[in-house]
Amino acid sequence: IARKAWDLFAGAMEQGAERQLESYKFVLERNPAPEFMFNGFGPFTVERKELRSQIITVAQSTGFGWERTVHISGSKASGKTTLLRLVGEDLLKAGKTVYYFENSRDLNGILPAIRDHDKELSERIFFLVDETQANTGSSPFTFLLKSAKNIVMIGAGIPDYGASSEGFSMRLQTSKLFITRQELEKEGIVDYFAGGNASNVEQVSALVFHIHKDCGGHVYPLMRLSELLVPAILGEGASAEDCINTYDSHGFRNSREFGEVCRRILPDVGKYDLIKLFRGDQDQVAVNRLERAGFCDSSGRII
Repeated sequence: IARKAWDLFAGAMEQGAERQLESYKFVLERNPAPEFMFNGFGPFTVERKELRSQIITVAQSTGFGWERTVHISGSKASGKTTLLRLVGEDLLKAGKTVYYFENSRDLNGILPAIRDHDKELSERIFFLVDETQANTGSSPFTFLLKSAKNIVMIGAGIPDYGASSEGFSMRLQTSKLFITRQELEKEGIVDYFAGGNASNVEQVSALVFHIHKDCGGHVYPLMRLSELLVPAILGEGASAEDCINTYDSHGFRNSREFGEVCRRILPDVGKYDLIKLFRGDQDQVAVNRLERAGFCDSSGRII
């Protein structure tokens, strides 16, 4: 009787895990992340088609699933989640089965279903796992990174050096996510802010290029700061120089909006002096904090 009861209980648990896994199937939709909408930026999507193609080429190449894992490592608000979801869209359009987990903790509790799924599969499927830093070293990660044969994990998160992000076969650094000057036009960013009006392009591009240079191509401050300043050109007839002077002014740098941008993107380095780091002074504790926050490349160079 006890064995029968246990079998019934185990069967119910297994079915529950299977249903839970199915609830994570990815669907096509273009809804901007709520936090971006709250901060004012969201309608425009940086497509990054070449980068998406690179990721998918690795993920679909021959070999076991665990050999083809990819991690999108990036600092806060650098476009990791958007890129991950765009990759999912491409895979769905190619007829692939895709699951999306908003947080890596969502994998907890469904490891048996994941293992069973992997055994039964006759073709490769894809797990998109966001916020990988939230669940480093967990059993599901260990399985997907070391044992899965037919499930390929594509993860995104703030890099946690020495933890799970290093176990991925391919890892994109933060610098890969930063927008280059050429991409400002190639991705249609300047046209987006110019509002389709050719007469505005010259002044808008001068302003956006200035902001791009100042923030190094980090996508969130680039888009958010442009959004705050471009309307003066479109609606008030201001010049790019006027807007740049506003941008550099004490008043703007002390505004609530500018403060929100800084709080959203800057790493927590505590009492450590970043100026010394950029001048070349070595403070290994501070460097390590920047690495974990995604502000260093694989060689330890501060981005």
